[in-house]
Amino acid sequence: MREADGGWSAVRLDRLIAIPPLLGIAVLLIYVLVESVRPGAFTAPRPANIPAAIVAGNGPMALELMAGGADVNAPAPIRFGPLGPGAYEVTPLEAAVLSQRPEIVRLLLRTGAEQSRSRRAVCLARIRLPEVLPLLGISDAGRDPRPPSACFAGAA
Repeated sequence: MREADGGWSAVRLDRLIAIPPLLGIAVLLIYVLVESVRPGAFTAPRPANIPAAIVAGNGPMALELMAGGADVNAPAPIRFGPLGPGAYEVTPLEAAVLSQRPEIVRLLLRTGAEQSRSRRAVCLARIRLPEVLPLLGISDAGRDPRPPSACFAGAA
């Protein structure tokens, strides 16, 4: 409603001001309702293997899986991350290089990851993380301009 002087009435402004908090409460109620029906509906799935945990940025989960006896050399599928859509089978070492996590590369090597088993890790390191090449036994620290997917196309 407009007053005679052309301004909005105080009653109308009070109603407009109340809309954002009411919408916030409605969204919160919807969230609580969905979570009560399907717990975890709004959370990311728990990584099932070391490479998936590393690519998801979940270092504590990767450590938990390693402490639980998961093989630090076992390839496992990842369905997201720096390679784009699709599923790729990578080792934990390759996942750490893909995710540009030099501290995880060092940890994996200290806990028994075998760099000699993964030429792909070296290929990925040249593209994504050249600083770990010496850790992988490679003295050539040049960066490769190819995309990471090139290491999965038999070009490694």
